[in-house]
Amino acid sequence: MDTSKPRLYFICCCDTDPDHVIDYRSVAPSAANWNGVTQGIPLFRHALSKAIPELQNMKVTWLIRSDRQIAEAYNDPAFAYTFFSKIWDTEAKLGSELGWHPHLFKWSPDGDSKKWWAARGNPWQPFLNSGDDTDFLRLCHTALSAHFLIDSVRMGWDYGSSNLVKLFQDLSIKCDASPFPGCAEKGAWQHDWLKTFPEPYCPSHRDYRIPENPDDKTCVCKKTHSGIGRPNPESELLMFPSLVRPLNPVLSLSRWFLKMAKNIGRRKFESPPWAKYQGVSLTFANSPFMEALNYQFDYILNSKSKVRPDNSRNIFMTSFFHTPELIRPPLLRNFMKNLKSIRTFAVSKGMEAEFITLREFHALYSQTTRNDTE
Repeated sequence: MDTSKPRLYFICCCDTDPDHVIDYRSVAPSAANWNGVTQGIPLFRHALSKAIPELQNMKVTWLIRSDRQIAEAYNDPAFAYTFFSKIWDTEAKLGSELGWHPHLFKWSPDGDSKKWWAARGNPWQPFLNSGDDTDFLRLCHTALSAHFLIDSVRMGWDYGSSNLVKLFQDLSIKCDASPFPGCAEKGAWQHDWLKTFPEPYCPSHRDYRIPENPDDKTCVCKKTHSGIGRPNPESELLMFPSLVRPLNPVLSLSRWFLKMAKNIGRRKFESPPWAKYQGVSLTFANSPFMEALNYQFDYILNSKSKVRPDNSRNIFMTSFFHTPELIRPPLLRNFMKNLKSIRTFAVSKGMEAEFITLREFHALYSQTTRNDTE
């Protein structure tokens, strides 16, 4: 590896979800419904060895499910780690990071029958923006952190809230990779990142979607702040937005109409928000993935905000995938092609791609910004 070249640091995050929606109040502990973990991860490593041998042992940030649904269905909030601990221990030995992936579900047999999960006879329903179950999430964090250090998190459905940011700060979590800049959803799977820009930032105590301003007299982290959006590695949560691509007006309008159609017939009809961007995962087709890669690169390179370190030649990006996607050959092929494209893209920009974890990203980004202010 040429250490003289600037780096394109890329973080691959994985939401380790079950293969299918959990249908029952209680489930016998077993590997059933977790083929994405037991089969998908070995398939992923094998695919790397064939497609990109030098990346066979690349680092991944595996974000492990732990929330009310997992705790109540499997009678163990840490089930997704403990039952598959050999797999996670093997990944950790490769340098991968283990983090946290909570969803906000509740058991509600009398839920909205118009919604797909209830129509299938599944009373596990999303409940977002309702206190966010932070007390129970604390219990899940305690159970999971008994097995490994949790520095990173990504919420299910890309959700975010002030309650959750406060919780993550209280738990000394360093990275939250939930934001999808410029994107929004309404309804059961709601989130609103319309104010968020595609670059890392320390969340404002007034609005978690934008950077904190250390000049604000009421700034809660004034003593430790090293600049707008610039973290102290020991004390501050850093939000790390995922890749998005800009949508042309026709595609944006088409997506809006599709969402409108899905809302028709529900008890509570809501007009979907108009979003000009779409989140892009590592298993997307190569064309939209490259659109996102180019957009992110150009934005960061041309950004005049105070968030980006002026003296840094390095660039940081992140995207995600899900374990169930690893057992679907077309999606796994997309993944391999996109990883190759990241490396080729970096070379075309006179850079070298390096795959790191969210934990490593926080330390590297913090060091870069600290040097910038000295």
